[in-house]
Amino acid sequence: MINFQKSDINNPHIKPDVTVNLKMKMILLIGILIIAIVLVMGLFVGFFMSDTLETQMGERALSVAESVARIPELAKAFEDDDPASIIDPIIAPIQEALALSSLSSETWKRSGMPTRKRIISVEK
Repeated sequence: MINFQKSDINNPHIKPDVTVNLKMKMILLIGILIIAIVLVMGLFVGFFMSDTLETQMGERALSVAESVARIPELAKAFEDDDPASIIDPIIAPIQEALALSSLSSETWKRSGMPTRKRIISVEK
């Protein structure tokens, strides 16, 4: 609230004391609270979505790996001297269906995914 004295009316250089009233304080605090709640909710939804996506991708990769591992020709290919020559024609259509064929070998190396050479060297 602005308070003036009678002697201040004739003096134009005196500035009134401006205070923030209770209503303005409440509006400001509620606004800050709403912004904080929206930020926390956004972080939660972002974390939940990324966690769900990662879980689904992992389950899909595991499912494909289990399906491929059950192919009898692949098990027999590791008994041969050059298993890659047998495995490549079998795996190529699966890679195309999963859109993995577009990844370069450098991308595979950087991603840490096992390559055929790593898998074969582990088996021997």
